[in-house]
Amino acid sequence: LYFRRHEAVIGWVIGCALMALFLAGFVVDLPKGLPRLGLNDPQLWGCQHFWVYYAMAVVLSIAALLPILAGRSRQLRLTTSGRSWQRYAWLGIAFILVLACMQGTAVLMKSQEKLMRKWFMAIFQLDFPRPQPRGGVELADRINLRHPSPLLRDDDRAVVLRVKAAEIPGYLRTRAFTTYHDGQWEKNTSRSRSLSQTEAEGELAFTIFSRTFSDPAGEVAAERLEIYPARRIEVLPAPGDAARFEMFAERVDENQDGALEPSEWRTQAGCIVVRPGRTLDSAFDGPAGEAVSEEYLDVPAGISPALDEYLHPLLGAERQLSDDRRTMAMIVRYFQENFEYDLHTRPAPAEVDPVLAFLGGPRRGHCELFASATVLLLRRAGIPARYVTGFLCHERPRFSGYWVSRLRDAHAWVEAYDRDRDHWVLVESTPGTNAGEESVGGGVNPFSALWDSLAFHWQR
Repeated sequence: LYFRRHEAVIGWVIGCALMALFLAGFVVDLPKGLPRLGLNDPQLWGCQHFWVYYAMAVVLSIAALLPILAGRSRQLRLTTSGRSWQRYAWLGIAFILVLACMQGTAVLMKSQEKLMRKWFMAIFQLDFPRPQPRGGVELADRINLRHPSPLLRDDDRAVVLRVKAAEIPGYLRTRAFTTYHDGQWEKNTSRSRSLSQTEAEGELAFTIFSRTFSDPAGEVAAERLEIYPARRIEVLPAPGDAARFEMFAERVDENQDGALEPSEWRTQAGCIVVRPGRTLDSAFDGPAGEAVSEEYLDVPAGISPALDEYLHPLLGAERQLSDDRRTMAMIVRYFQENFEYDLHTRPAPAEVDPVLAFLGGPRRGHCELFASATVLLLRRAGIPARYVTGFLCHERPRFSGYWVSRLRDAHAWVEAYDRDRDHWVLVESTPGTNAGEESVGGGVNPFSALWDSLAFHWQR
């Protein structure tokens, strides 16, 4: 009523109605994550029935329009004669009130920082569309040695991971498998547990997830790796000895063999991984002692005699139970000296086990066959072992200070339990694989490397 032109009042009322319409458009359907906001019952009911407020706003808008349109002459107005000072006074008071509200809001947000941060993350984890890296990497729950692993290999040179680290990251594991039968590996079906988590201090609302077997906080040699997936990936690639993870996620589940599966992970924001030290043969150190069950020694009865025929000449008849490290080294040397790495090997006949066909055939194969044969030979030698998949990360592109893993860097290796030292170690038997040696982007032109560097810095 304090505007000189009544059209301004009508415009203000219509603007309020439009604002109510836009607000109602966001809550036509109940967001799935709404209960995570911690609302009480009346507040939750209000959010679920926001259409009531919308209907009231429309009704009040129409009710306000009717008297305005019915009588322009009865509208109160301020004239310039003797009352302009009141108009400016009201504007000054409104300005002071706005400043006071802004200051009060700032004080309230500062005093309730943790609660505001929780609400902020909960709101953005509702049903709003989130940008994701284009493409994706599908990591199999089952490995079939008769066929390549079902990675989406649209381009072997496509970048999967970018890692900011001072040293070569090396092996970044994703899944582990324990059960072998008829040429297939299946992952451990033991129940997963959630990693302990704490909210980070400060302004960023990320969460710190920790493993219980190690605490790198007091380690002088602790190493930090910034891991940024360039494509969608449902698991967290990380070194086996990683002890702490800083990331935007709701929770992180870990199974008995150390495979990490985040829930509601914002992959675009990456993950900071802290490991207590740096060794290339680091493996996930669990389970240990009596918890190492018989499943890590299981070999199908149908192929055990044939495996023994390869194992006995290799180790000799006088092998002692305390020779775990020596046995691992001898098996690795056997493959390194007598076999060749080849991605284009023919699949084994349906009636022959792929591992036996690999050991007794042309002695050529891909990393999946080397890792599988190594696991089964170690188990026949009495050493618990498991089959592990992931990515090698030892390539440093041009024009960059980071490391990358490409689709062609997908790899399989072995983790074996050293009973003498009571911990798991990484065993690499594939010939020509040296994760500790830096590689400089073979087959990638300088323009692609420059573009990838720009993409990395933008994401980071």
